[in-house]
Amino acid sequence: MKERSKVGNRMKRAALALSLSAVLGAGVLPGRTTAAEKVPLPSAKALMDMAVERPLSYKSEASRQKMLSEAASLPAKVDLRDQNGKCYVPDIRFQNPWGTCWSFASISASETSILAEKHLTPQEYLDRTGTEMDLSEKHLAWYSKHCLTEADTGEDAPYSQIGEGWHFTELEESAGNKNISYNVGGFPFNSSGLFSSGMGPVLESTKYEGEENEYPFAYRGKEGTEVLGLFVDDSAKPEAEEYVKEYIISNYASLGYASKEEAAKALEDPKFLEEKYELLKAAYAPRYDAGDRMYSEFDDWSLPNDHEHRFDVESYVLQESTILESPALHDANGNYIGTDMVNLQSIKEEIAAGRA
Repeated sequence: MKERSKVGNRMKRAALALSLSAVLGAGVLPGRTTAAEKVPLPSAKALMDMAVERPLSYKSEASRQKMLSEAASLPAKVDLRDQNGKCYVPDIRFQNPWGTCWSFASISASETSILAEKHLTPQEYLDRTGTEMDLSEKHLAWYSKHCLTEADTGEDAPYSQIGEGWHFTELEESAGNKNISYNVGGFPFNSSGLFSSGMGPVLESTKYEGEENEYPFAYRGKEGTEVLGLFVDDSAKPEAEEYVKEYIISNYASLGYASKEEAAKALEDPKFLEEKYELLKAAYAPRYDAGDRMYSEFDDWSLPNDHEHRFDVESYVLQESTILESPALHDANGNYIGTDMVNLQSIKEEIAAGRA
């Protein structure tokens, strides 16, 4: 293992082998071809026969046979919640209010891979470090969608890299919504791409003294408004009603209104507002009592696009990223027709090695 040197005035980064694995969506990958080849398109029946006889894959036939022969050495069952009596899987995280499932999947895989390599359960990690193994989904979701700026230049980001990455600034400005990048989805390469460039994954507990948002990488907005608790009783009713108004106006189309103005007009009726308040109270209060917590999507969830917050933080360093092919086989019409045992074997090997 290697250790990163200090960057700026922040802490050293902990270097650790991290294999981040992700399974591609349903379907099989196409075989490779060249632009110069003129291959006639196969019939639907031929495609089905190909899928059944040998799945389309980037793996060579020799490597496929080698992996199948190694399958016998794997145990019949591998469970990272109980590997030699230890659980390497952290607690379930609450994703609401954003469409960041891809970020949660990648971060969860990272957490488990780190714990398994260290041979530490989440509790043992906490006892040893004094910090919970809770990496930041927010850091990944934000910085994977915001390009490097001039403020990012430094040892880890040369001047020539300014502008690299996704550009969401114009979309945010046109929509008047700094949080819009959290709802555009993502893929495994968004995660491995960011981590391989030297950004994260970082712990949510990363703290910046003197900042208004003390823990900027925690999965919440700057105000930290906890929504479900607003509806437990009527003591916070004014704040809860403001949330109701923002919710209805923001979701006007799905609620059947032609425009935000029409939704706002409906809210001028006190009886209408009271009805919607009671509906959300009936839905949210039991969830709060059950232990659920959900931070408001109407807070400002943006992060600073600068070198200090993007690079000068203590983080783990990606050493390896493996994107696995789907084990599901489909015919030309997309119907499931079986399992590719080689691709299933690949997943089993990763899990057996402690990589989520």
